[in-house]
This record gives sequence, C-alpha cells and structure tokens, in this order.
Amino acid sequence: MKRNLLGIMLIALGSYVWFGNASGPGKVQNTDRTGSPLSPGFCNACHSGGSFGTEVSLLLVDINNDTIAEYIPANTYTLKVSIAASGAEGYGFQTVPLTSSDMAAGTFGSPAAGTQITNIGGASYFEHSNRSGTSKFEIEWTAPEAGTGVVTFYAAGNAVNANSDPSGDNSDTTSLTIVESLSSGLRDQIGEALQFEVFPSPAQLEITTKWSLESKAERISINDLTGKTYYTASIKSQSLSVLNIRVDELPSGIYFVRLLTEQGFQSQKFVKI
Repeated sequence: MKRNLLGIMLIALGSYVWFGNASGPGKVQNTDRTGSPLSPGFCNACHSGGSFGTEVSLLLVDINNDTIAEYIPANTYTLKVSIAASGAEGYGFQTVPLTSSDMAAGTFGSPAAGTQITNIGGASYFEHSNRSGTSKFEIEWTAPEAGTGVVTFYAAGNAVNANSDPSGDNSDTTSLTIVESLSSGLRDQIGEALQFEVFPSPAQLEITTKWSLESKAERISINDLTGKTYYTASIKSQSLSVLNIRVDELPSGIYFVRLLTEQGFQSQKFVKI
C-alpha cells in the first residue's frame, strides 16, 4: 500500500512539474528559470535526458530589422527568441531583461497568442503560456530611461518530446548584453577623440584594432549578432593603442568589436569570411 501511494505521489509530482512548465514556469511556479542571477536553476533541473541538441539564441532588432548592440533610451525594439532543436515535438521558453544590479529593465509590449508576460519579484518575464509548435517567438521591448546602463537579456529554451513527462526533454540557456547608446552629439565627440578603427573588413585571418592613446582603454571584446562573446582582453598598458586579433577560427558572419574606455563603449563592425 505504501509503495502504491509513493508511486501515485511521484506521478502526481511529475505531472505538476510538467504541466507547470507547459503553462509557463513563471505563471504557475512563480519561478525564474532563465539562468539569470535571480534564478534558482534553469529548465534542466526537471527537463533532461533528451538529445535534441537544443540551442537558444536572442536577437534585438530595430525598426529596420537591423541587429543592434546598443539601445537608445526609451526607443522600442523587437526581441527575437529562437530555439534550434532536432526532432522536438514542442517548445517552451522564458526570458527577462535585467540591469547590471539585477533590476527590471525596460518594458515588454503585448504578447502574441501562446505567450504571456508574468511578473516575478517586480521583473517582467516573457514566456510561453502553453506548449508551442513553433520555435520562434517575438515581442516589442521598450528600452529603459537614460542612465540605466548595461541591460542583459537572460533566456532559457526547452525542446520537448510531448510525452506528458519532463523526461526525454532537452533545454539550454543564453544571454544577450546590450549597452546604452550615447546621444548622437556626445557619440560624435567621443568617437572623434577615440579614433577607434577595426580593419580589414571582410577579414579572414586577423583584424587590427586601433585607438587613440588618450582614450584610456580598459577592455576589448568581440561579439556576434546574438551577443555571444568570442574574445575578450583587458588593456593593461595605457601605452598600447594597436592590437592585432586572430579571427581565423571564428565562424563566418558579422561581428562587433567593443572597446571599453573611461568615456564608455565604442563599437565597430566587421565581417568574417
């Protein structure tokens, strides 16, 4: 009798977890599953054992559908969440934008059918409201006010086998960091002072980065359009103003080189072939 009761309890617990995630972990469980600093653990805490090769990606695009690496305060953009998986029967996701101090950043627009906005601890989460047959999700996001600084989107995606149980599923997390854009006038002034250059473009083996010695550079990094970092280095010597970086192992595509200085970030784009 005790064994039967234990079995019933385990089945009930498994069903609760699966149906909770199917309706959105934020809505039902009141839990952040994005892998952010506010998250106690992401989807693989329950959904595991699958082999779909799940990969989650984030893009933030402007009104012209151009991918951005910097946001203009109070401007509206479109956030795109994509889940790549092979052989999955359905998908679920959750994403949240946070400041560097882990506070809510910006506001989401109206969610499309099958998705919802859930508030957890004062932050707004964009997530599925039921198991989705599509692996791509979009929503408008209005950037926060000036002075907010860096915003990071954290996201988790889940590819499921639809067996009404969390076993055999496969999840993944990712993040996308967007810096606050300077005003056009200040940007021009700083850009002229920094004299930041990246060449050649297209590049195949190596790029050269140059900046003014007066810029007091602190760090340089290379990110792709999804915000994934492929290279980062601290600038330890202020006598350094030229840096050659090998890019031969980068996948072909478009990349941003970001230079952090005392005045803020400056970025330049290059193409890897």
